[in-house]
This record gives sequence, C-alpha cells and structure tokens, in this order.
Amino acid sequence: MLQTEGPAPHVDGISPNEGTPGTKLTIRGENLGTTASDLTHVFINQIDVGPTAQWFSPKKITAITPMGEGELEIVVVTKSGKFGTAAVSYHQYAQRNVGPQTPVTYWPEDERRHCPAIYEHGSESRSGEGTGAARTATGIPGGIELDPSTGLPMSEITRMNIPLSDSALRQLYSGSGSVQLTDKEFDPIMFLLKFYKSSSFNDLTVTFNNFRQSMRMEGAGEPINVIRTNLVLIFRCLEGMDSLRRELVPEKGNGPDGKNRFETPLESILSESRDSAYQLFEGVLKRRDRAESTRNAIGVMQRYQFLFNLPHAIRSNISKGDYSLVLNDYLRAKSLFANSEVEVLRRIYADVENVVANFRTILRNQLTTMPIECDEAKRKIGYLTQLEVNYDPTWLCLVRFKEWLIDRIQLYQNVYHQAIGNKNPNPSAQSTDRASSVSGDAQGAGSPSWFGEGVMSGTPPLLVLVKSVCRFLTHHVVQFWRLGLAYISGQLSNPSQMDGHSGSEFDNDMSKRIRNADDQSSDSEFPSTPPDPKAAWLQMNLELVLMLASRIKDEILEVIGSGVNDEVITEWLVQCIREFRRCYAVLPLNEISPEVVEMFSRLIHELRRHAVRGIFRRAQIMIEALQLKETWRVTLTDAEGGRTKLPLLYEDIMTDALSRCQEQVACHSTTEKPLFVSAELQERFPDWCGDAMVAFISTLRRLADQIESTISHSELQDEGNSRSDWLNVDSLFGRQSGQTPIVSQARGLLLVLNNAIWIEQHANKRLIMAYKAAGYASPERLQARLDDTWQKGREDLLCRYVRLRSSWLCAPIRPQLNEMFAMKSSFADDDDLSSITGLHTSVCAAISNLSHVFSELILLLGKETVGNLESDSNEQMVSPQSVLARVVSQTVDQLKNYYVELHLRSLPRLAQIQLILDFRALKAILPKGLFTPEASRQLDALSAMTVQDSSSPPGLQPNEERYLNKIIEQEKGRMRLLVDGFQSFDSSPSRITLVHE
Repeated sequence: MLQTEGPAPHVDGISPNEGTPGTKLTIRGENLGTTASDLTHVFINQIDVGPTAQWFSPKKITAITPMGEGELEIVVVTKSGKFGTAAVSYHQYAQRNVGPQTPVTYWPEDERRHCPAIYEHGSESRSGEGTGAARTATGIPGGIELDPSTGLPMSEITRMNIPLSDSALRQLYSGSGSVQLTDKEFDPIMFLLKFYKSSSFNDLTVTFNNFRQSMRMEGAGEPINVIRTNLVLIFRCLEGMDSLRRELVPEKGNGPDGKNRFETPLESILSESRDSAYQLFEGVLKRRDRAESTRNAIGVMQRYQFLFNLPHAIRSNISKGDYSLVLNDYLRAKSLFANSEVEVLRRIYADVENVVANFRTILRNQLTTMPIECDEAKRKIGYLTQLEVNYDPTWLCLVRFKEWLIDRIQLYQNVYHQAIGNKNPNPSAQSTDRASSVSGDAQGAGSPSWFGEGVMSGTPPLLVLVKSVCRFLTHHVVQFWRLGLAYISGQLSNPSQMDGHSGSEFDNDMSKRIRNADDQSSDSEFPSTPPDPKAAWLQMNLELVLMLASRIKDEILEVIGSGVNDEVITEWLVQCIREFRRCYAVLPLNEISPEVVEMFSRLIHELRRHAVRGIFRRAQIMIEALQLKETWRVTLTDAEGGRTKLPLLYEDIMTDALSRCQEQVACHSTTEKPLFVSAELQERFPDWCGDAMVAFISTLRRLADQIESTISHSELQDEGNSRSDWLNVDSLFGRQSGQTPIVSQARGLLLVLNNAIWIEQHANKRLIMAYKAAGYASPERLQARLDDTWQKGREDLLCRYVRLRSSWLCAPIRPQLNEMFAMKSSFADDDDLSSITGLHTSVCAAISNLSHVFSELILLLGKETVGNLESDSNEQMVSPQSVLARVVSQTVDQLKNYYVELHLRSLPRLAQIQLILDFRALKAILPKGLFTPEASRQLDALSAMTVQDSSSPPGLQPNEERYLNKIIEQEKGRMRLLVDGFQSFDSSPSRITLVHE
C-alpha cells in the first residue's frame, strides 16, 4: 500500500547551540517523524548520525554530534516527509588538550582523549624549537597549524572521530591488553582501534614519524642540554651539599639527651611551614575539592542521566500508554545496570524494578479485564513475556476469557428467563411493562444495553436471546479463538527464542518454558499452565462451544416443546436460524478445530429440523382453523361446479409452507449438513407434510359434522317445499349469529365434497409437483398417503350426502306405507282394479325430487365428468351420475328395509298391486344407468313381493299386468320432461364402482 507523503521536517531549535564533537544534541521542531521507524536519517555537517539518534516525539529527537568544526548544518529525513529544513545551525569547535599550565575558566576533566605517551612527550615542548620541529615534520607543508600531540594538521584532527568507548572496543576486539604505552600489557591493536579507528594509513605514518622525531629532539628543556649549560653550578651545589653533610655528621649526636640539636627545630619549622601553607591555600584547596566533587557528581549524573530519570520516565510513559517505550527503556537499563557494583546505581535500579513491578501488575490487570481484543491481548502478552513474569500470561488470559464468556452466557440466559417470567415459554404472552422491568434489571446486572432495548421494543425475548448470542459469537468468541490459535501456533512466544527454531524445537522450548513457569509460580490466583497447551486449548474451546450450543438448543426446544402458539414460535424459530446463519457466515470456522465446527453443524441441523417441523405444524394449525373462515360464498363454473374459498386458502398455505421449508432444507454454507442425510428425516419429512395436508380432510369432516348437527326430521320433509330456492345461489347460504348455518344441508355437504374433489384433482397435484421440484424426500410416500386419505375422506363425505339425500327421498314414502298399513282393513278383495289410477303421490314426489337431486349434482359437482367415465383410471372419480346412482341404490335399500319392517305382504291384494305399480314405475321411469345390479335385483324383488317369502309370490293376472303397464305408460307421458332429463345416463352409459366401508 502506498504511503501518503506528509509535511517535510523542520528544525527550529537545538540545545546546546555550540559544543565539541561527541556532544548529545537535542533537536526540536515540527514533523520529525510520526514514529521511530519513520525517522530514517539525521545529517549533521553532511554526516549521517542516524544510528545515534533517539526519537521521542514528532517534535523532539536527540543525536550525537560527529567530528567537524565551525557552523554545522542539520538536516532531518523521514519516510513520510522526505528531506527537511532547519532554521538554526550548530557551532562546533575542536576540543583542545589542557595542560597543567594552561589557563582555563573551569576545572578540566582528567580523562585524556589522546595517546598518553604522545601527550606527555609532545606537550612538554613549548619553545620555538619544538614547535618549529613539529611544523617541519615530513609531508606537512609550512604555515599550517599542527596539533602538538600528534603533529597532524588541526583540520585532519577535526575530521577524525572521537575515541571508542571501552564497551565498544571490547565488542570489536576481544583480546586482553591495555592501550597505555607504559603498561606491561600494552596491545598495539587496541591502541590503534581506540585512538585511530578512522585514520588512514598515511595519517598513521605521519603520526609515527612525528612521534619518533619528537623523541629524538634535543631542545633546551632536554636533560642533557640542562646539564651542559649549568655544569659549574651543578658542581658548586654538590660541593656545598658535601660540606654541609660533613658539618652535620659530627653534630648529629651533640644535642641534649643525646639527640640531634637540629631535629626538633627542623620538625617544628616544617610543621609551621605546612600549617602556614595550608592556611594560605586552604580556601583554594577547599574550593578545588568542592569543584572537583561537583564536577564528578555532575559528570556522573550526566553520564547516568538515563538511569536517574528512568523511574519518572517509566511512570510518565505508563500514564501516557506508551508501553513499548517503557519496555525498551527497562530492558536497556537492565542490560547496563542490573549487575552494577555502585551503591547509588543499585539503589536507583532497585527503584526502577519497583516501578516495573507495578507495571507488571497493571499489565496483568489489563490482560484479565474482559472483554479484550485479540490484538490488544497480544501486545499485553508480549510485554509481560519480555518482562519475564513467573506465569504464562497467555494461558492466564485464555482462562479468564473463558470464565468471562461463560458468565456472560449465563447472564443472557438469566435475563431471558426474567423476560419470559420463567412461567410461560411463549414469548408473545409477555407485556411491554414486564419487558420494561426486565430491561431495568438486566442493566443492573451488567447485561448489554441492546438486550434490554430489544425486549422493550416488543421483540420476542427468544429472538433477542439469539441475536445477543450471535453478536456475542462474532465479537467476543472470535477474539477468544484468535487468541487461542495464536497461542498454540507459537505467535505469542518471544521472537528472539523463535529465530532458527523448527516446529519441534519450538514445542520443546515451549514445554521448557511452561515447566519453568510452573516451578516459579507460587501464587494460587494464577492457573497452572497445562503440559500440553494444544490439547488443553482444544478441550477449553470444546467445553465453551458445547455449553453455548446446549444452552441455546435447550431454550429453543423448550419453547418449541411447550406447544403454545406454534404459529408465532415457528416464525421466530425461522428468524433465529437466519440470525445463526448470518453469524456463521462471518465466523472463521475454517481456522478452528473440526470438533467445534461439528458442534455448530449439529446445532444448526437440529434447529433446521425443528423449523421444518414447526413450519408444517403451523400450516396444519392454519388448515385446521379454516373451518372458522368458511363463509359459504360459492364460485360456480360449468366444468368444476361450485366450491368455496377454502381450497384456495389451503393451497396457498401449503405452497407457502413448502417454499419456507426450502430455505431450511437448502445448505447455506459448507459446514451445514444436508437435511435429508438421515433416514429418519427422510421418513418424517413426508409424514410432517402429509399431516398438514390431510388436516384439510379433517376440516371438511368437521364442517360436515356441523352441517349434520343442524338437520332435523322436519327439515327433511319441508325441504322439498322450497324448490325454487336452489336455483338462486345467493339464497342458499345465509349468516346467522357467527358461524353460518346452512339452509340446505345437503347442498352444503355437496360443496364440502366438491372442495375435497377439487383439491385432489388440482391443488394436490400442483403441490406434489412443487414438492418434487424442491427435491424433498420420498414424494411417493407422500403421494400414497394423500391418495389413501383423500379416498377415505371423499368416501365418507359422499356417504353422508347419499345418506342425507336418500333419507330425504324416502321421507314422503314412509308415511304412505304407514298409512296404507294402518288402513289395510278398508281394502276389500273384490275392489275394482280401476281404483288404482296411478302412482302414489309420494312416489311421484320421490321421482321428482330425484330429478332435483340430479340438477343439484350437475350444478355443484359440474358436468365435466358427466358421461366421461370410460377409462380405468377414473373408476374412483366422483361424478354426478355415480353420486345419483349411489343415492338411488341407498333409496332402494331403505325401501326394502321399510318393506321388511312393516310386513307389507300382509296387506290386501289391491294394496299390494299399488305397491307393485309404484316399484315397477320407479324402475321403468328412471334410467337403467342409475341402478346397480344389486339395486335392480332388490327392486325386482320388491316388485314381485318376494322380499320376505320368495316361495309364494302374489302373482298377477294378465289383465292386471296389462293394466299396470298401461298406468306406467301414462305416468311416463306425464313425466316426459323428467324422463328426458335422465336420458344422459342411457346415451352415455357409465361404469359405476362402489366402495363400501
């Protein structure tokens, strides 16, 4: 990624503004680097002193000045701002050696930066001879100022670097020796590295020649020249001293008490001289001692300024949060002063250790304060690792993190239980006031604010719980996983320990470090480090995920198992699954262990299974409730007859259920298992779908029961009086107080039957096609169940209608038979046959009503199947012809029962002939297609009066036969229109198959 360039650095202040080479220069300005890594170079006099630079802030850096003299330019270079500018410059002068007689305004340091031997010999010659000799050294032009110690030009001396420190010298050269020329262990290599590390060979040659020449010079100050010049004076002094010795020897023992008479006065004189000299120079010496002490103290403070300021600097950086700088300063001080033998330095370093101990405690508290981001935890762990704590900070953080995660999950569960009142698992039953109070309690318990806000906003507590857990997973558990993966992969180990180590070596180093931490750790608040971190981390992760998955699963299944308001709960369960899927889409499941992924996969699989079951259960409940939505408003078509709105509502409900199931059946990620992977679900899925679909048959049966509950015997007799009402569809159904009672119950049963037929022929076929297109399991199993259930339900509804209509048709005949049986004494055997003038009015009414039933069937069942029952596949189809045939068959069966019950053979002959006429007229007038073989046989038996005793038929005379046939033909003529209406049965004979229970 390209880095955006910032403003150029600018230097507007330095401290000090002048000095000598090697001075620590403080540079202040603007844009001196955003970080330490952003600072690349610091040029002073075109020499890069970047390696000695130290970055403090974008406004402050320090550096060590190089060799040079005069006004030096300062240039700062950064990555972001490139080359900078400076408003000030640094003035530097070459440092001179101060001799004993050199007047200065300060107490000079005793440490010599140049070769002691050269200094001692070269600095003694201050005469014109020595200077001239130095200036006439080999290879040096005249008129150039030379250094008295080395004989090199001053410009060359300023170009050299300052001598190396002892520590730097030991790093470059590990041999033992000394740089002092007078020492026995003098090492020339160390001498050259210390004082001439940047000199060229020519410089060394010139210095060597000048040094040798200075040693051979015989100036006025040389001992041999002094002796030659003052030889007479020297001998005179020697003679005087010899005569003085001769005089003192005899007088040595001539004093009082055998003592030398000059000894005591001399001692007192010397003592007085010493005291006088001390008094004269006491102030000067004291001032010198104080100055020396002050200078030494200042030198020590300047030299160890870093250590003296370190405790305050560490506290200041800790308060600012600059932990990296704290760690760097501490490690630097530890490497320099940890083993120091100086008492003052040891006390200051002990204070540093106390401050760092508090810093360790602060880091540990921050590391165990949850929640914590993974990157932040890594930084804290890195700090603690480099601070060499006596415990494993990563494992401590993981243990505390897991404990916090478990506590938070329990908190969510407790708040959820408060939200539902811990009584009714149905979230919809909770009021806003309760949600409000629970939200307040949750806030007091430390739960997230959005949990209480979600409950107060009317969102179901179950959905709020799932959303809370999903946010919990994506925000905190992911951080826990990232930290654990970094732990077991070795990313949190000390980088210096990882260099050049393989994976197995890293495991060994990690095991050793764990054992050392266990041996050193004695605090019970720190968890013991496991011997196998990878296995322990996996076990910890499995426990956390298992607890999380089981808690969520138990809460959801508890709500599902309650069975209260399944429709609402199913809707929320689907939303919960969507939340889980959105959550899983952002989880790094490919980075965690397969066991954890398997737990999440099982959880989502279980929720999807219950969601599918809930969707079908919801559809089943809605279908069962369709009974209450029946308004009996009929839609009529010629082809399909009449139907209400219930079939369309049923199809819409099932279509919606199948489409909603498709969302749950489809796998939205690679971690989700196919829903039909288990054989159990392959069997249950079509059963659940079938339960919802066959619930419509139960709904139709309840409607039929409701219709039959309104039927009375009087209505069966009075229904025929309202013959014109059935032609007006709007007048068939009227509302009365809630659920609509049906004016014509038979027509209501026929509508219920046609609803079932229409669904079987149209809706169920479309639903099965959608079921197969979605790839759901075992469509053949579902089809077989639907066929069986619909066949039984259709047969049940058909039997109800047939039973109702046959009873209605037989209703006027039963009173006639009762009346005939009661008046059998009024019939005489010799009554004239002419008294029988035609069919009984009840039989005529039954035939007329049968035409009414046929018209009703055509109207409400439709004429699509009339005369179209020739294929074998339509043997089970319900058509107006087949239904009317069932009605006729049931009517004949009831007439037979009446005959047997009333013992009609005991009637007079004329009454029996009337009955024979009625029975024969039924068979003659009605089409043959309406009679099944069994019905035709029973009707023939009734016509022959052989129902009870087939051995003694009444027998008819020929004239009686002719008379009855004549009457039947007359009745056919009278009912010509009715007979013509039934001709459709004979013109297209149908095949009727009855299914008996």
